[in-house]
Amino acid sequence: MITFAAGMALRHRKVPQALAWLGLISYSVYMLHPLLLEGVERFRPEPLAVPLSLRLAALAGVVGLLLGLSAATWRFVEAPAQRLGKRLISGDD
Repeated sequence: MITFAAGMALRHRKVPQALAWLGLISYSVYMLHPLLLEGVERFRPEPLAVPLSLRLAALAGVVGLLLGLSAATWRFVEAPAQRLGKRLISGDD
């Protein structure tokens, strides 16, 4: 209830572009992150044996890779599929 009320109160405010972009690719992030995490788990050594600085660098790399893959998936899969769906619904050829 509070989330809905906050959303309604803020509905006319401009959303920062970075947050809008994250919202745009969020479904791809949702779909790809388990695959990426599974791949990371196969190659990682014992986490506590790795220095914190290396773990943080690896985390930054994984997040960057996830965001890049998600952006590409949105650009080459989601957006074309959405355009196709709109064309099919409107009856345009």
